[in-house]
Amino acid sequence: MDARGEHQIFTALREMAPARITLVVTHHLDNVRMADRILALDRGRIREEGTFDQLAYGDGLFAEPYALSQDR
Repeated sequence: MDARGEHQIFTALREMAPARITLVVTHHLDNVRMADRILALDRGRIREEGTFDQLAYGDGLFAEPYALSQDR
């Protein structure tokens, strides 16, 4: 998806999300910064759960691909 389309989708999500439970599945990890709770899955099982900061700056399953995505 191009940046403009992605921006439109996440702008609309932010407007709708406060009154709803919202599920976002993504490999672009910066897209989940706004989440109250993140679940990191491995082979269909929940391996980690927490906020963006807890998971991105920890040392678990979420942190490694996030760090790699920032090393550009």
